Amino acid sequence: RRLAGPAAGLVAGGLLACYAPTIFTDALLQKTTLALFLAVLLLWLTLCACDVRTRTAAAAVGVALGLLILTQQSALILAPLILVWLWWAGGALAVKQRARLVAVVALATLVVLAPWLVRNRVVLGDWILTTPNLGQNFAMGNHPDGTGTYLPSARGKGNAEYEQQAWVAAAERAAGRPLRAAEVSDHYRDAALAWIRAHPADWLRLTLRKLALTWGAYEAPDTEGYYLYRARSPVLARLDPLLPFGVLAPLGVAGLALTF
Repeated sequence: RRLAGPAAGLVAGGLLACYAPTIFTDALLQKTTLALFLAVLLLWLTLCACDVRTRTAAAAVGVALGLLILTQQSALILAPLILVWLWWAGGALAVKQRARLVAVVALATLVVLAPWLVRNRVVLGDWILTTPNLGQNFAMGNHPDGTGTYLPSARGKGNAEYEQQAWVAAAERAAGRPLRAAEVSDHYRDAALAWIRAHPADWLRLTLRKLALTWGAYEAPDTEGYYLYRARSPVLARLDPLLPFGVLAPLGVAGLALTF
């Protein structure tokens, strides 16, 4: 509504309410629903901060950004974009005032992340900002047997209770010594980069497959299989053919273009 008017707000809300995968994730004990809420909250608070340009509004943006990063590690990429957005939106303000708003956002974000940073130092022995699995995730998607979707580190080790232990054990066997959390991540990151450098054509094919999977209508399974639930849920079974991602995504892109 703030971006494109009341009609667009009602239509967008209605589409989200009728989007079957959103209903599916709402019914699960997973972070996806929380991440969606925090992403929308961050967008709304940023729009508010662009209008009122107060330190309180900027602090609220930082808190929402910090919570989203703790929920979804990849949201770190939004941090510089949000800061640039607020700087640009404050074009009528003096440079000092714009710098102050950007600094408040950054400080509030760091305050939210600080307890986790300290916890990682105490428990894992490393100053790690969020979760220490960047290398594992990168390697999972970039190796000779990669499919573009989730793969456990070993057969039968896909459960979160065992997955990290399996990653650590394999890395320590390869290194021949105990490894800190950051070293485990670095091990898998380096292995994935080495494979990419040695097989650029295979990596390009795999990347194109990931792109197709991202924009396709198929909902790839992670810890829960969407289609297993859809087969047993009349609500999901009826809504999914009417509004799959292949319909929703082009509407979203069109909305971005028209709003711009």
